[in-house]
Amino acid sequence: MTTIKNGHDKYVMVRAPNEYPGRRYHNGLYCYEHHLNYWNLHGIVPGPKEVIHHKDGNKRNNADGNLELISRVAHSIAHAAERRAILLSLPMPHGTINAYKRGCRCSNCRAENAKQCREYRWRVGIRTKGRPRGSPGHSSNWEKE
Repeated sequence: MTTIKNGHDKYVMVRAPNEYPGRRYHNGLYCYEHHLNYWNLHGIVPGPKEVIHHKDGNKRNNADGNLELISRVAHSIAHAAERRAILLSLPMPHGTINAYKRGCRCSNCRAENAKQCREYRWRVGIRTKGRPRGSPGHSSNWEKE
């Protein structure tokens, strides 16, 4: 058994039998263990729009009850929901733009958001002196005498 690093996650790879119809790696010698297990039990390999999902999140737990074949879209939605739940459960540092984006409206977070907006407007050349463009008193509306 060998392991391969897939991005930042580690999946177990095993030597693929000759009759295995799925995708192979390392000169056609290896395949992912969870793909091989699913194929042995169900006779199906994932298509281009499908993935084999580890229900408990443990990529080394390749038992049959932990593997399910789902679409890539459903897989992405499920993991995005998990990441969002984790992010929202983390303590929120106040006085940062990220806290404001996550919904905090304390005075420190509002002040940081206003500061970031001012800096952005300055960088892109929007200099309104606090007034919206086109409003009375805006510098672009002043008439030259």
